[in-house]
Amino acid sequence: MILGGLGDLATRYLIPALAELHRSGALPEDLRVIGVARRDLDTADYRNQLWDDAVEQGVDQNGFDVVLDLVRYARADATDPAQLGRLDLPDQGSIVFYLALPPAIFAEVFTAITALGLGDRVRVAVEKPFGEDLDSARELNQLLDDCFSDDRVFRVDHFLGHPSIRRLPRLRATSLFASIWDARHLESIEVVWDETIALEGRAGYYDHTGALRDMLQNHLLQVLAVAAMEPADDPGGDDVASARLDVLRRVEARPETSVRARYTAGAIDGEMVPAYVDEPDVDPDRGTETLAEVELEIDSSRWMGTAVRLRSGKALGDDRRCVVLRARDSDDQMVLGLAPASISLRVGDMTLRSLPAAPEPSAYARVLADLFAGDRRWFVSGAEAEEQWRIVAPVLERWSRGEPELGEYPAGSQGIVG
Repeated sequence: MILGGLGDLATRYLIPALAELHRSGALPEDLRVIGVARRDLDTADYRNQLWDDAVEQGVDQNGFDVVLDLVRYARADATDPAQLGRLDLPDQGSIVFYLALPPAIFAEVFTAITALGLGDRVRVAVEKPFGEDLDSARELNQLLDDCFSDDRVFRVDHFLGHPSIRRLPRLRATSLFASIWDARHLESIEVVWDETIALEGRAGYYDHTGALRDMLQNHLLQVLAVAAMEPADDPGGDDVASARLDVLRRVEARPETSVRARYTAGAIDGEMVPAYVDEPDVDPDRGTETLAEVELEIDSSRWMGTAVRLRSGKALGDDRRCVVLRARDSDDQMVLGLAPASISLRVGDMTLRSLPAAPEPSAYARVLADLFAGDRRWFVSGAEAEEQWRIVAPVLERWSRGEPELGEYPAGSQGIVG
């Protein structure tokens, strides 16, 4: 059940990910998919729209028609239990409610789902943001606890589906890297998600969110937690989530060194990009940042003394999406590419780069596969979500006082470096 079945998340990511699972033979045989929204459509119209969106986005159409045959459309208000109750729900088996909806209505949707009386047959997938600050995250977690047992709740951070992140625990457990994965050998850890794309019509969401809330508070902190967690006896085992939480509990921000800025007009790949304040639906007085940079410290024996930095920006000159680990007392470094997945080592004057030997599943294909299997290791716990808000709270509080001043950088540049 994709609640919000006509939104970008459903059409650009979830349905194409189902087709990807079909091509790999990983789609459950008894799967049925219902896209739920309030628009007056029939199933044929819905399938046509999904197909048109896939063609427009250049999605691999191989097997896409097979998935569309599993999909039907239902018109309903997801906040209304009576309307949800009139849907043709199966009498047995698990029912996944994937909330591809604005967080502002989560509470009403949770209540509506609970009113259906489906008990432990329900799995609820919730996309970030998990609240908008620490207090609201706690309230959301309490509501989820009141409505569903914990093993029924799947908080999605699709960055935890990236192949490079999934393999990182095994990589650092190898004899080649295990002995150097600490502050004695690594001077710094940097998690970067710089993009050449600008708003892409998302001002309605982004102008109320900004780079720190959109990227650093959730995605990049999760990537850091995987990179910095203690080695596990089984790198792919059940303790991966608790190991991430242990890291987050030890992370503190250094708000006095944080950087915030927004792009001015400039050129990216020869095309002019308007200034952020001139983008449609942007309120310049809101002071939303399109680039955020925060330094952190990890209070543990393993990482005390290693500098940590998170950074993300839009409308920059280059796409740079990676984790960078720099050696102490040398120029050696390892770069773990996140999208696309890659590993490169720079040792002295040599750089070695490795790419996957075969095409790998997309992040959302992995998310859905785990969701169908009920595997919660690579989903975010309620405690993790709260810790992430705790970490960035001092930065947000400082920014609310106008410190530091909101900087500017030309679109197509390398941005501002703290």
